[in-house]
Amino acid sequence: EKLVGPALKGTENVLNSVTAAGTVKTVVLTSSVASVMVNNRDPKYVYTEKDWSDVEFMRSYKIWYPLSKTLAEKKAWEMQKESGGKWKLVVMCPSLVWGPMVQPSLNTSSGVVLDYLNGTTKEIGNKSSQVVDVRDVAMAHIRGYEVKNASGRYLLVGGDILAKDICSILREREPQNGNIPSEPSEKLPPPKIRLQDCSKAEKELGIKFISPREQVLATYGSLKYHKLWTPSPNEA
Repeated sequence: EKLVGPALKGTENVLNSVTAAGTVKTVVLTSSVASVMVNNRDPKYVYTEKDWSDVEFMRSYKIWYPLSKTLAEKKAWEMQKESGGKWKLVVMCPSLVWGPMVQPSLNTSSGVVLDYLNGTTKEIGNKSSQVVDVRDVAMAHIRGYEVKNASGRYLLVGGDILAKDICSILREREPQNGNIPSEPSEKLPPPKIRLQDCSKAEKELGIKFISPREQVLATYGSLKYHKLWTPSPNEA
């Protein structure tokens, strides 16, 4: 309830104000892939904007953050319908967001990269992450408002990247950094990679997704710029 309650209440408060104002024509809402892909579907299944995370599945496994995002988005669609079409709802569903940071303080997603650099993450296993650049997410929100025919939900995933590939990219920049985890010597099972089709955002909003590699490099550069990470003198 610490996550679900505030998420629902916040959505209700904002959209009640939108309806009451009577002058707002378009609402662009930030949701998440967490409202789309959390369930026990076949790994080969390709997710689109038509899919929803399984509420009962999330409740049974106590997966609260995705549950809060899913219920909040469902509430938004419910309220849009109840408004009688007074305003249009456009929803963006981004994955883990990387890229340049505006703020000088560390955010959770950039912290993933920092943890590889400073040795907090010591083992990489075979983890795979769905990632999207913050610049693509920002542009999608702008175009969701500006493009007349924009409608419904938009999946925003710039690609998947393995933990070992993140570390390899960072090692290119800091070859003497002994904190960056090495690829495990033992053979691991194939990573679990979710498949998605983001062609709707590409076609309707004109998004050309920045590659995961460029996202890692931009995040790394931003960590240095904001002095959240300082390489050793040999690699600065």
